[in-house]
Amino acid sequence: MSERKSDRRVLRTRQLLRNALTALILEKSYEAITVQEITDRANLGRATFYLHYPGGKDELLASSLEEMFDGLVKRLDSITHEDFLSDSNTLSLMVFQHAAENHELYRVFLSGQGAVTMTRQIRDYLARVIQKQFRQHKDDTLALEILATYMTGALVTLIGWWLENNMPHSAEYMSQVFSRLNSQGIAPLVKNTGNSET
Repeated sequence: MSERKSDRRVLRTRQLLRNALTALILEKSYEAITVQEITDRANLGRATFYLHYPGGKDELLASSLEEMFDGLVKRLDSITHEDFLSDSNTLSLMVFQHAAENHELYRVFLSGQGAVTMTRQIRDYLARVIQKQFRQHKDDTLALEILATYMTGALVTLIGWWLENNMPHSAEYMSQVFSRLNSQGIAPLVKNTGNSET
């Protein structure tokens, strides 16, 4: 029983610290946030903070990002690599919808207000998700890593542009654009440029 209470206490403490970091990120740049501000906001001591996150605020950030994306990953459990490459592109649609739901955090993470490490962590995390979708169908590990990195880089860049411009198009439209770029490549689309979203 005491072990369960201890586990709940650990989860609660970590959630308080994550919530504090999230709130502060929405108020100021990540680089300007101190551990002291995080602990003050969470009403916890510095010793408690370093007990859970000895790597400092970067470790807390990585944990917070993983928690945010864990919700997305749960939605993607049933997605196959065929879905990812299809015209409907269910996977990218879910990612754009998730970005819309968490647009304030995404905008901070992917804009100049955030650290470069945050963008890299988002990219690497999504790359692992994409790579997992393809691994069951392909054996070439190097090719999988390249493919996942390429697709994730394009996806994260599009999401960043979309949010910086206050989401001028729907998540569905952005997913369709991403899907067309994946399935057709850039050259055919450039040759037929002239029509924009109506």
